[in-house]
Amino acid sequence: MEFFDVKAKPGQRSLWKAAPQTLEVAAMGGGQPADRLYPLDLDRAFAKLNAIKSSLSWWESGAQGAQLIIGGEVDIGTVWNGRLFKPKAEGASVDFTFDGALVVADAMVVPKGAKNKKYAMQFLANMMEAKNQAVFCRIIPYGPANTETFALLSDAEKARLANSPQNRTKTALQNFAYWAEHGAELNARFNRWLVG
Repeated sequence: MEFFDVKAKPGQRSLWKAAPQTLEVAAMGGGQPADRLYPLDLDRAFAKLNAIKSSLSWWESGAQGAQLIIGGEVDIGTVWNGRLFKPKAEGASVDFTFDGALVVADAMVVPKGAKNKKYAMQFLANMMEAKNQAVFCRIIPYGPANTETFALLSDAEKARLANSPQNRTKTALQNFAYWAEHGAELNARFNRWLVG
C-alpha cells in the first residue's frame, strides 16, 4: 500500500486518531489481505504505524481530516470520502481512491420503550426504501444499505460509492463483531502506542 511507502510517496500523512479503522488500514498496509483481515495482525499493523510515525498528522473529526487534505497540510491521508466529495466537485485539488479502503457502517436505533415506536419504525422503513437511498447517495456518496438502490443509480454515481459492485472487490468491510469483542484491548494498545 503506497500510503505506507515513504520512499515512493514522501511527505506528511494523516490518519484518524482512533484504533478502529486505523488498525485495519495499517494491517492492510503491512500486507494482511483484505479478505482475511480478521483477526487483525496487530504486530504487522503497529510495525507499519511505527514506520511512518514521524510523518503522521492525526485528525479527530471528519471535518479536520478533510481540511488537512484540502488545505495541503498533508500530502496523503485517510479521510471519509463524503468529506472530499463536494470540495472535489467544486474544484479543490483533491482526489480519493477506494483501493484498499475500509468500508464501515453506522446504525439507526429505536430505544426500548420509545413513546412513538410505530412512527419511528415507519421513518426507518422509509429511509430503507431504495428510491430514498438513491437520493441520499446522490447528495453524499455513502453507499446504500439496500442493495436494490444500485439499480437506480448511473454508472458514474455507483463509481463514487465504496460498496458498489465495481468497488466492493477493492475494499474490506469492517468486522463490527470483532470490535465488540476486542475493542477494549485494541483501544488500550493503540493509546499506549500513541504516547510511547
